[in-house]
Amino acid sequence: MTMRLLMLALMVIVTLPAFAAGPRVVVSLKPVHGLVADVMKGVGKPHLLLTASADPHSHALQPSEARKLVQANVVFWVGSNLEGFLRKPL
Repeated sequence: MTMRLLMLALMVIVTLPAFAAGPRVVVSLKPVHGLVADVMKGVGKPHLLLTASADPHSHALQPSEARKLVQANVVFWVGSNLEGFLRKPL
């Protein structure tokens, strides 16, 4: 009986970090990032793909950015007319 309790406690301890982590959110543009960050206060921080000075019309997706997109639970973007570089990955 004690062995079962020990195994149960071990499983709970091992899986606890997965439940404690917030959602992985990626946002394409700075203005949208501000809105999403306000909504997510206390839950997590969204990752911003483009800096304020980057041009969304001609941006080329970097491998690190593609990784962030793959790992994300949700992606907020304006649309393919403005952010053509996200058309194919999404």
